[in-house]
Amino acid sequence: MRESFGEYKKTIESNLVNFTYLYDGDVKSSNKESYSEICSHNNTSPSVIINCIIDIYNLSINKMISQSIDYVIPSDLKEVKRNAINHHGSILHYIDVLHKDLNFDSTYIFTSTNGQSMFLPIKSLPDNKPFPDYFYELQKYNNKGYDLYLCPNIDDNVDESFVYVIDKSIQSLVYSIQNMEYSINIVDGLYKHTINYDFYDCDFTCYKLIIRDLSKIRDIKIDKILNEN
Repeated sequence: MRESFGEYKKTIESNLVNFTYLYDGDVKSSNKESYSEICSHNNTSPSVIINCIIDIYNLSINKMISQSIDYVIPSDLKEVKRNAINHHGSILHYIDVLHKDLNFDSTYIFTSTNGQSMFLPIKSLPDNKPFPDYFYELQKYNNKGYDLYLCPNIDDNVDESFVYVIDKSIQSLVYSIQNMEYSINIVDGLYKHTINYDFYDCDFTCYKLIIRDLSKIRDIKIDKILNEN
């Protein structure tokens, strides 16, 4: 017997509850969104549900990035990567500085593949997981109170690394899942699977740590001067 959408939702939610950065945000407002896929069958599809959650992840992360506050760290990026995690000048040191200077409590840290080498050690991710690797934490820093995640949405480069530091969850899937509606309609002889859901604007603050080589800063200043003339 095929599982109903309600039964699938219970299974999905049991996995999502571990992704607290997406699960339990403080809701400020919401808007209606939907996700659709064309399939060859008219049965509730677990892959469509998972892909919908991935779509919500992308929307949430991109919104987080767009709302972030720049916090430039003029430094030798290679040196930051070489430093031990508790050594002065390491990326964790700068996160601590952010906390002290702005009284900001870091809860979630997102880095790119390029910036991942600034964080050590990195644990092995679980096998046979239903969601992509980047949904799962890379490392839990219990002594500092935050978790580290790899994020494919972060676009940086070898001269400039971006690390996003957040104090609260960025989405509230606990409510989205409760209100999700799954429908199937015939389109050109195939089946269009659509999930309608509420997308939430949540209360959080995000700082974008820009770890920028001093040479990069010099080039930016020169370009700015040339463009003004």
